[in-house]
Amino acid sequence: MIKVRELDPEKELYGRIDEYKSLFNVQPDDSSTIITLSVEASTPEIAHQRLETLIEIFQQRLNQLRRSDADQRSEFIQKELIYAESTLAEAERELVSFKEKYNLVDSDSQTKELVGAISSLRVIQGEVSAQFEASKSQVSSLSSRLGQTPDQAIRALQLSEDQDYQAIQERLSELGVEIVDARAQFTDEHPQVQYLLDQRDTLLKQQQEAINKAAETTAGINPSIGQGYSNLVERMILAESEKNALQQQVIQLQSQVGQLNRQLQAMPSAQAQLAVLQRRYDIAESVYNGLTAQVQVTQVNAFSIYPNVQVLDQPAGSPTPVGPGRKPIALGALLTIIFGNTAIILFLESRNPLLTANDVLKTGLPIVGKISYLRQLPRENYDCKNIYPGFQRLASVISMTSLESRTLIITSASKGEGKTTVTIGLANALLSLGFRVLVVDADFQNSHLKLILSYENQKDEHSKNQPISINSGLDLLVPKPNKQGVFEFLARGGFEQVLNFAQMHGKYDYVLIDTPPTSLGDETMLMSQFIHNILLVAWPSMSNYNPFHDSLEQLNRHQANVLGLVINGIGNRRENYLYRHREVEII
Repeated sequence: MIKVRELDPEKELYGRIDEYKSLFNVQPDDSSTIITLSVEASTPEIAHQRLETLIEIFQQRLNQLRRSDADQRSEFIQKELIYAESTLAEAERELVSFKEKYNLVDSDSQTKELVGAISSLRVIQGEVSAQFEASKSQVSSLSSRLGQTPDQAIRALQLSEDQDYQAIQERLSELGVEIVDARAQFTDEHPQVQYLLDQRDTLLKQQQEAINKAAETTAGINPSIGQGYSNLVERMILAESEKNALQQQVIQLQSQVGQLNRQLQAMPSAQAQLAVLQRRYDIAESVYNGLTAQVQVTQVNAFSIYPNVQVLDQPAGSPTPVGPGRKPIALGALLTIIFGNTAIILFLESRNPLLTANDVLKTGLPIVGKISYLRQLPRENYDCKNIYPGFQRLASVISMTSLESRTLIITSASKGEGKTTVTIGLANALLSLGFRVLVVDADFQNSHLKLILSYENQKDEHSKNQPISINSGLDLLVPKPNKQGVFEFLARGGFEQVLNFAQMHGKYDYVLIDTPPTSLGDETMLMSQFIHNILLVAWPSMSNYNPFHDSLEQLNRHQANVLGLVINGIGNRRENYLYRHREVEII
């Protein structure tokens, strides 16, 4: 108003601000967001100017509040976003590193692949073992016929000092291994197998020539044995080489089977660790995505909190002057521009209308409770002796619903829709049914539940984050983030730990959590990550459509389980409200 007076052409006539404010008359409409303004002035032109100046400066002030609110939210969210991005990157690195280390993709498919590989190797191992035993038996038979071991037979021919013969023997041993490996992969007609067999035949011919030569010239060898002895020695040496090659292959196959068995046994523990890392990554990703979405809607939310001004009817001036009759000339025949119903200012933009009955019906959500026109419970309804109508039916519905951990979030899209009242009324109704109930004041910025229940902060450090008794069977918990910020307290699991500790020691049948409105902060969405049951309170004809619609979209995006709607304001003073659920209409 001071800025309006500074721009007024007759500002020197009004030394005090209260004198200038008395020129304006404001009449709000109780049933809507419309107000009527009238202004007095010496001429219709000055009256028009005063009104236009007031609207313009008021709109400028709203824009300043929007920018300030958006800047503060953006600054806070950007800091948290940097931390969330770092946490997500670290979780992703750990997950990828673990998968690469243990080569884990899918538990079932990898287990089947390992079992199949072990079975195949054992079949090959059996075949090679059989070939090894056959070669071993052949060497034993030939050794018995000669009366000598293979080494003794070779020394008898004095071939042990022949380097060429040793080279041929070593190559024959290597070829034996290569032939066995090739036959395990290909048929005997395959070019690679044929090539190895040709090499072996060539070496065998060279070996035979060396044996024949040694048998003819070396002293101590009976010449009568002749070619027959050389053939037996050749066969024994070949069988011995093949036996050694098969023995090496059996050892290799046994080592491979053992390695695969150890890998198969380590699969369950590795998969369990993988599940932990995957869960940590999913949580970090969800927090990061939620913050990213909040960055995008920060500017839009400012409009929901600070609405625009819209002039519905143009101002009209009264031809009859009003004011003190003794000063008509001195005051310049002030005219009072009485707007009445002709100068109506709409504080909410047309794109943010009031929530209607049809808007509620279009959500498709069940209406689990209907409360009469009620902003706050009477004092006598704070205990279970007097249950306000509507809460008993809501308690019956909740008691017949399967809730995860018996925990329920109660929230609303905007403030003033009765979520705290519903929390107290539902708690007392459940208490009257014989249940033990814990109510949690999780609206950290605007704690109202603890004030209604006459809770005073305890000075004893040992009482922090401990439930206090309100009535028999009804306890109150007021979590305190301590030195942590609220967002860090929720995102890092501090709130969840406090809640789990209270549930474990209190053995409550139901835990009701009163949270901030979803359009005024991110706390409720963070809680929905580990508390999936949500009851949404709405007040048609009082609530705004856009925050309500945005809240449903955010809850769906966070995969929250919205059990249904609690409708406040039934039997409103102005109008009846139509409810439609499936094929039933109730007025």
